[in-house]
Amino acid sequence: MIRINEEKCIGCGACAKDCTRQIIKIKNHKAQMEDDSCNLCGHCYCVCPVEAIEYRAEDLGMPEEPPEIRTDRMQAYLTRHIGGSEEISMAEGRLDPDQLLRGIKSRRSVRHFKREEVECKKLKRIVEAARFVPSGANRQSTEFLIIKEQLPEITRECLSIMGNAAREYLKQEVKTADPERVDFQLKVPGNDCIGGNLVRDYAEKWIEMEQMYRKEGTDRLFYHAAALVVFIGDDLIDAALAASASELMANAEGLGCVYIGFCRFVMNTPKMRKRLGIPDNKEEICCLALGYPDVQYKRTAPRRTRGMRWM
Repeated sequence: MIRINEEKCIGCGACAKDCTRQIIKIKNHKAQMEDDSCNLCGHCYCVCPVEAIEYRAEDLGMPEEPPEIRTDRMQAYLTRHIGGSEEISMAEGRLDPDQLLRGIKSRRSVRHFKREEVECKKLKRIVEAARFVPSGANRQSTEFLIIKEQLPEITRECLSIMGNAAREYLKQEVKTADPERVDFQLKVPGNDCIGGNLVRDYAEKWIEMEQMYRKEGTDRLFYHAAALVVFIGDDLIDAALAASASELMANAEGLGCVYIGFCRFVMNTPKMRKRLGIPDNKEEICCLALGYPDVQYKRTAPRRTRGMRWM
């Protein structure tokens, strides 16, 4: 779990605003953790203007914290080098490896967007980047749906489906008195591990999200993003590769984005499949919400060092 250096903290509230778990609060002009459910996402660390957020080395397996990076410089570099004419040689298409790695490290999932439209030209370039990623047997089967003008209606419909599904789940949970035995559609396609308390947490969260949007207009599903890019396909890996390229391109265009995992459930329901025109032989695999970021990160986030093996 992160630590907050009270001597450095100026109580600006940037960390509390951007905390994905909403467990950082400002009390007596200082940031404080309300509980220990921190998942070390790194948002508070990256957004703090005075480096008051600290990691424990044992949580990350890192000997030292990473250096600050210049995100704006990286975005300009990627825009300059990924763009250009259609005819391009392999040499011209190469990116500086150090700069590219720094750009990847600098990206963050953005959940605070300015109320500004994203130009169609940029959205087309984001999809263009996805079209050129590798795919199994070069099938190029991933399709792309850009939701912009109809996003408010889509948001309302998705939250309504999620809220109704959650209420139905809780009714069945009460009847069975055993949440792990409830056979219900909250299970996400391709994920059999969701059940028990995790499902209950989702159900309660979905009801709250629907009510917040209906009563206050607060969007906790797509976070008032300017547009969605939905990746529709029949191969999980192909679509995931396409989405990763799109996210990199979005950052190069000066945009922020965040993967919306709940769409794996709601956009694959019969009602939304028909609404979005998803073919019978494909499904929604990934959804990126994007827009101009209303948050500025100061540095990269630490990452655990485990996971690499040599043989």
